[in-house]
Amino acid sequence: SGGLGGTPHVKSTPVVFQIKTRKGLFADDISSNDGENEVIISSAADYGVLGMADVDVMNPFGDKLGKRKVIYLEQL
Repeated sequence: SGGLGGTPHVKSTPVVFQIKTRKGLFADDISSNDGENEVIISSAADYGVLGMADVDVMNPFGDKLGKRKVIYLEQL
């Protein structure tokens, strides 16, 4: 059986991009997400894929939240 409009159900895994930047504006001081190390980068930048990994994620209390697919990128 399918999902909406006959589309098969697909199990999804949350994805996180970890990007090594060359240029950008460090936004941690103006962000509401403390400790995220956020950087504002150009949408016109090019990126290369360094690798991928399935990573176990835990909350600050040590409870396992499940796996996340991490895609490692580098700004070219």
